[in-house]
Amino acid sequence: MSDQSTPDTSPWAAPAAFAVSPQTPQPGVQPDVPDPEAVGAAVAAAGGTATDVDSAALLKHIQELQGRVSAMEAEKRSANADPLVTYAEALGNHLQAKADANPVVNADPDYTWRPALVKAASLIDEAGKAADGGGTDTVVKLADDVAAWVRSHAKRFRSIDYSYIEELVESVKDAAAKLAA
Repeated sequence: MSDQSTPDTSPWAAPAAFAVSPQTPQPGVQPDVPDPEAVGAAVAAAGGTATDVDSAALLKHIQELQGRVSAMEAEKRSANADPLVTYAEALGNHLQAKADANPVVNADPDYTWRPALVKAASLIDEAGKAADGGGTDTVVKLADDVAAWVRSHAKRFRSIDYSYIEELVESVKDAAAKLAA
């Protein structure tokens, strides 16, 4: 005795109501795509070989790829250049702020901030040049010179806090290394 009230639970029960079966073509399948072997046979029959190369098309493709690589390198350089200039300017501004906050020390010819401020101004200029595609070696050297001056000055004036300026020097050097990479 068959019970006709039991629903069909096979995987194709619901789609069958819409006339869909496993043999129904699936979306995205392209039945008219040429067979690669047939294309290869046709090329061989026409006299083509695996060594045939359209050198003009290949050269054009290589130039297009080189243009893309150059654009990506410029984008990377631009992204890394902005922090370098920002840190260099911040370093110069903070040195100037220390000089302004300590006018008596800055007025002393033996301990003036002038040498560090001159190096910081040069550092800002060199950071700008590096951002425009120049090298970063001079930037790193100038940052090291400012750091040496700060260490020397900090030994003489222990009450002046140079910790943030030292952090900025390291940030300038890190940004220069990223730009050079």
